[in-house]
Amino acid sequence: MARTQERVDIRILPVAALTAKEWDGIWELTQIYVETDRSYYEAKLRVFPEVALFRNRSGALVGMAATALSPLSVRP
Repeated sequence: MARTQERVDIRILPVAALTAKEWDGIWELTQIYVETDRSYYEAKLRVFPEVALFRNRSGALVGMAATALSPLSVRP
């Protein structure tokens, strides 16, 4: 895998707040790597509370990750 020095902008957004344009971008990226139905994929993604969108300097979506955090208690 080739590495690049290109910087990316990472935005963590609520899945419920994604725009139609962002959903289109997620699908455009996803269909390169995953062979599935868009409605099925989006339904699975909507279960997560947040999504991280990775964009290059020109604004193209180059990565994404669904995120869910669980409460953690730390005892000394």
